[in-house]
Amino acid sequence: ITVSQSSSLIVSIPAASVCNGSTTNINAGAGFNSYIWSNGNNTQSITVAGGSYTVTVSDLSGCTGVGNVTVATNALPTLNIGQNLAVCAGSSATISPTTSYSSYAWLTGSSLQNITTTTAGTYTLTVTDSNGCTATDAVSVEIVNTPSVSLSNASVCVGNTTIIDAGAGFS
Repeated sequence: ITVSQSSSLIVSIPAASVCNGSTTNINAGAGFNSYIWSNGNNTQSITVAGGSYTVTVSDLSGCTGVGNVTVATNALPTLNIGQNLAVCAGSSATISPTTSYSSYAWLTGSSLQNITTTTAGTYTLTVTDSNGCTATDAVSVEIVNTPSVSLSNASVCVGNTTIIDAGAGFS
């Protein structure tokens, strides 16, 4: 009788990363009889936040293997599209983030980095960085009517002065 000893099982878990506050799925692979994860789960795949995880697997012959993976946690992007704006009627406002990102999704449907508007409203932008993490910011645009000033003619003698007053509400 010849008895051969099997080598330990190979467990290959692909590297993974998550955005801060999110979770991802890690998988020890198929073909094993049992799975025991360092977090207490006993399934082939588990949903986790960032951190280090170990799984011990076994097959029907009782052979075991160990796999490790560290799930990196990526910081969320910091998005700033500025403060609320007041724009004179007939003028436009350009709204743009202070940093560049991988992609842009304005609530208006635009995917450009900057948008220009002549319409009052709230403008919301969601950006995605190179890690796939997202952030959202919004700014309100107010359209202000152009002031109307009415001055009457005034006569001033040479060497004298006069006061011209635009009225209340102007500076």
